Amino acid sequence: MLTDVGLSAHVVLKESSATFDAAGMMVTRHEAISVDRARIPYTQTGPVEGGDGNAPLYLTGYGGFRVPSLPHYQAIQGKLWLDRHAPLRPAVSGAELAAENGDPADPEDWSFIQHFSAYNVAEPGRPYPPILLATTRRDDRVHPGHARKMAAKLQAMDYPALFYEPPAGGHGYGKDKGEVASFAALGSAFLRRAIGWETA
Repeated sequence: MLTDVGLSAHVVLKESSATFDAAGMMVTRHEAISVDRARIPYTQTGPVEGGDGNAPLYLTGYGGFRVPSLPHYQAIQGKLWLDRHAPLRPAVSGAELAAENGDPADPEDWSFIQHFSAYNVAEPGRPYPPILLATTRRDDRVHPGHARKMAAKLQAMDYPALFYEPPAGGHGYGKDKGEVASFAALGSAFLRRAIGWETA
């Protein structure tokens, strides 16, 4: 949406066409307090009424390269998540970078990384939730071998780990809008089924 910032009141100059019905939704800003007392801002989008705490929750975050994930219109998530109605459990999607967390090849960094590295701490007999690991064969930033190894380890331990690796795309999902939409639909379907919102 474009507005004239010189005016005392916002005037809509141009906006993209809506792809989902956002009526009854609102956006609010909050802060969480971490264990070291740091204030962490987050944005919540959801029903105006608020419900009873069992509304659908899709949690995502990104902060690599000092580029935060700011509030923005997400047509895909709006259509595939907000447009639908309440499952009973949360679902999570996020990304972490080695540059943010340290280098496992550095012994000093590895001394603390080994305790939260998902691959290294995964072990049989733990109550892990279902997971969909996705990559692309041409990712030039994160080698697909990481997702392949994690999926293989979980599957060898009989955990419900699904793996998706299309041939197209780079550090993203697909070479055109059709492939991007297809991947988004796959991910949303997985989340809805994993939290018991829909059956396979």
